[in-house]
Amino acid sequence: MLFMYHSAPGKLDEELSGMYEGCGYYFALTEGRGSGGDFLMEAEAMLFRGDDGASEALCHKAIYEAREAGQTGNCLCAELILARIAILRGDAGAYDAARKSIVKDVSESGQTSILRIGDLCRAQTDMLLGNTDDLPSWLCETESIKKPDEVYLPFAEHAQYIAPLLESWGGSAYGEKMMELLVLCERQTAGINKIQTFLAGIKPVLTKRQREIALLIKDGLQAKEIAEKLFIAENTVKTVTKTIYEKLGVHSRIEIAKTSF
Repeated sequence: MLFMYHSAPGKLDEELSGMYEGCGYYFALTEGRGSGGDFLMEAEAMLFRGDDGASEALCHKAIYEAREAGQTGNCLCAELILARIAILRGDAGAYDAARKSIVKDVSESGQTSILRIGDLCRAQTDMLLGNTDDLPSWLCETESIKKPDEVYLPFAEHAQYIAPLLESWGGSAYGEKMMELLVLCERQTAGINKIQTFLAGIKPVLTKRQREIALLIKDGLQAKEIAEKLFIAENTVKTVTKTIYEKLGVHSRIEIAKTSF
């Protein structure tokens, strides 16, 4: 949706407002054609700004409106956004559900245009995880970003290639914006690692000490309590905990409690 309707740098919020204002009339005149498109555009904008929570809610609104009006293409677009959110979060279950919804919608439609949209959706999710073996031959990758609108995620999705360059810009006039982008890059990379691990059926490898500390964290013990229990320094516990976070691709004690290792 952004690719089609976002045309003026720095004007995204105005364009979103105009989309909501105009779509009501358009849907009424066309008996629902394009239903859900207004929610889709804002969902994509919110995701690109790093607000995945708002984006997820808008996706479900878009799917509801689109299904009611028989607009399968817009359902696919919303499911693609949900898959991208899942990757950003490292939520393998949500990623798998979004992919299956895409496949189901395509198989039930049979329309040539829907088949093509489905190819695009599946190809993009594959590429985000580094899988390029099964891409359609007609597909060529394109990428766009509008800096004034803080559209960051397309860059973050290619973090492995551009993160070193972004880090070198940290002290420039765009330093603050680069830091925001780097945070998304870290989330995206951690999310990809978790999903690749899930798909490969391999659990992250922790050392004996790391696993010992991780299990104690999972049991609710604080750093000081773990240090006393294991007869090690509290700073050692904190350092090892940071390594555990990186290996497991998590960011909090709550996430560790939900992670298998």
